Amino acid sequence: MLIPLLFVEINFIRLIMTEFKWQIDTIRTVLFSNEKFKFKKKEWSKIVTGLDISNEMTQEENGITTQYVEITNLDHNRQFNLVHIKEQNVIDLQLVFERDEKYYSYAEIAKEVESFFSQNEALFNLFDENIIRIGNVVELSIPIENEKIGCSLLKHNVSYFNNIDDDLDEISFRSNKSYIYNNIKINQVIQYANGQKMSLVIDPQMGIPKANIQKNILMNIDVNTDAGHRSKLDIKDFNSSLKNSVLTLIKNGGSYVS
Repeated sequence: MLIPLLFVEINFIRLIMTEFKWQIDTIRTVLFSNEKFKFKKKEWSKIVTGLDISNEMTQEENGITTQYVEITNLDHNRQFNLVHIKEQNVIDLQLVFERDEKYYSYAEIAKEVESFFSQNEALFNLFDENIIRIGNVVELSIPIENEKIGCSLLKHNVSYFNNIDDDLDEISFRSNKSYIYNNIKINQVIQYANGQKMSLVIDPQMGIPKANIQKNILMNIDVNTDAGHRSKLDIKDFNSSLKNSVLTLIKNGGSYVS
């Protein structure tokens, strides 16, 4: 949803003085194996959602399926995607807030994240494969009229940017504060940036889809096990550590705990 410039300017002080809120784009759990997944179409999605899938899509190269996607509509605004990237031995579980225009507080985001990650755990009992890497990701955004407004919002609401200049045109920030869990490095990556999101809308006059490009400020939290680790992980144990890390970062306003 586009925030009109006038609305942003009038309510800028209110955004600073009250709790900062974001729109949720996606919440994801990504699983990497060192062997082929014994993937069961439609069954795994239903275990997570309790619903039959709504649609399925495949991507092929030279007649070979390289990516398979199951889509399950959860309500009017949200859908669950299960992406199987066969050749890379990857399962990507996604909660997509496709048409949700609601703004969520950090506490509300944490609630959605904890619920989704807990739902995914029902699937972990089925894996016979060696899971060698796990990533838990949260992607947030705020639509803006222009980049300067986005920079100002970050300056006044995110501690990292409190001391930056007032007249910046763009922000691109990435940090990683790792920790060791059971002798394995866990990355805690936080990113903030100006960006754009593209969606397809129906032209009311032509009746055909056209691209709508919306400026945003973006925040991404990606907590993952070290890419260099190649042996089997205790998926439940490590997922619990990653989940707690993501929740802590969110509850701390998208910042590390000192």
